[in-house]
Amino acid sequence: MAGFTRRRAFLLGVVLVVGAWFLLPAMCREPLTPEDRVRAAIIAVADAVGEPDLVAALAPFSRSYLDADGGDFATIRAVLFRELRSRGGITVHLGPMEVEVDGDAAEARFVALLLDGIDVGALDLRANNADTWHFTLQLALEDDDAWRIVSHQRRGVEPQDVFE
Repeated sequence: MAGFTRRRAFLLGVVLVVGAWFLLPAMCREPLTPEDRVRAAIIAVADAVGEPDLVAALAPFSRSYLDADGGDFATIRAVLFRELRSRGGITVHLGPMEVEVDGDAAEARFVALLLDGIDVGALDLRANNADTWHFTLQLALEDDDAWRIVSHQRRGVEPQDVFE
């Protein structure tokens, strides 16, 4: 009978240590600011494109997405589908992100380096294609309390951008 209580005490101790390992950092962390939540939505797109996971890449986009060129959510879905099917995962490196939040609207500006054709498993670290874009995204806080991308503009990074 004594072995049974030792075993129970040991298992209880392990559960407490493992629980503390995962719960304490979360409990001590400050709540995310709106700016952090905007950054997290953008990073989620970059991570999903690298997987490639179309559903996860589309999750941070609003169903009411509409950009200045007339592109809507269906356009974004079609472009991502085509690119992920033809290229596979796209490695995305995000530069420093400037985020401004004004109530239920936010704007994020950053530079992104997009690389495809990198195969880390085969130790092939050369990209087949590389593009660098300056993005400006507009986001809105939607009814489910999630920041979603409602529009964007992009332009290629020019040499003079590097030396500003």
